[in-house]
Amino acid sequence: MIRPVRDACQSKSKKGMLAKPYCRSIIAVMETTEKISLNTDKSPFCLDETREIREHICNDLTVVVSGILETVRPFCPATAIALIGGFGRGEGGVITREGKPRPVNDYDLLVVVPRRSVFIRRRIRRALAALSAQLETQLGVAVDLDMRDPADLAAVPNIIAWYEVQVGNKIIWGDRDALEPMPSMNPRGIPLWDGTLLLFNRAGGLLIARRMLLQNQIESPNDRVYLVIQLSKSALALGDCLLIREGKYCASYVERAKRADSLNVSDLPDGKDIIKQYKAALAQKVRPDFAPLIEKDLRGWFEETVARHAAFFKWWEEQHWGRGFATWREYAEAVPLKLGERGSRLKNCAANILRLGAAPEPRRYMLPLRERLIDAMPLLLFEPTPDNLARAARILRIPANTTDQTRLQVELINRYVSLWH
Repeated sequence: MIRPVRDACQSKSKKGMLAKPYCRSIIAVMETTEKISLNTDKSPFCLDETREIREHICNDLTVVVSGILETVRPFCPATAIALIGGFGRGEGGVITREGKPRPVNDYDLLVVVPRRSVFIRRRIRRALAALSAQLETQLGVAVDLDMRDPADLAAVPNIIAWYEVQVGNKIIWGDRDALEPMPSMNPRGIPLWDGTLLLFNRAGGLLIARRMLLQNQIESPNDRVYLVIQLSKSALALGDCLLIREGKYCASYVERAKRADSLNVSDLPDGKDIIKQYKAALAQKVRPDFAPLIEKDLRGWFEETVARHAAFFKWWEEQHWGRGFATWREYAEAVPLKLGERGSRLKNCAANILRLGAAPEPRRYMLPLRERLIDAMPLLLFEPTPDNLARAARILRIPANTTDQTRLQVELINRYVSLWH
């Protein structure tokens, strides 16, 4: 997964002062009078696109591109800005609210810059993180900004995220050949661990949904829509994994729906129901209609979704590793590396100390932080018993100092989400 930068503009420095260079860049963005033009491209942003929808999206993207250019300019000139995700491949979701089009999908953008030092790259990422938060407030839709240079692009792995970038993007500003350094992606070669990563990330959304339910935050229509989206993403992940398994994955939602009926689910419990839910979720992505869904029993739907996600996750990992797991605790302790490459042990150790603090776990600290999260995830989401919550607290390095199980779950989920992002 491409991890977008999402830290808030209100992050503080070591001295407790506001991160002034980044906030100044946001102010500059909002006050700038510079006129920019998007690259000419008549291909649609979504299915059933109208002139009004297109104008709305183009206006949003003009604001986003202006913000990116103003934010990056103090550090280096931007090479290109690519719109990726659903809108980048012409399948973005849009609804009509109060008579006006409103994007449902995030605006996902990839900013390509020249090669710069690690220090400069870090500063650009922080500035883009602040900009992302500001744009979300201004436009009313999440704006995910990732930054890469040509060397980064040349080294990207053959996984879902980068395959979708390569086959579904619009260079909306700058050099139209900026993504050429990427190696050719082959959807038939997507590794099974990328399916595990997909299931893991969707489980993170389900944990946020559980926190909302625990805190009774499902009264407003916006909260209910958010919950529906997380439940639908789980259904999408299950079907996507099945396409990966048979080498049939593709970027297009429409094409995935066509290929779903050809999948062999004879060895999968509830396989036919999973395919049915998958196709419904795909249809919802390209032509969203939340009105009938937010009126459902969301608590019941959530529990059904978590049970299905848990059963599929267990089946997927047993297929992946060629062995069974009697309990989630056994799964957490049995396989040390579940999410692909180990990476640099030194960098992993430094990141773990920075996020978790020092601890007498030298071997585990040499693994990526997300390996710790995937160990805690099923204990928190699939089977949150008192014993499992206590174990998750130790994994996440947070004291379990309350006997109130609801409060403890909320505290653990807060900790998990802060580490996950």
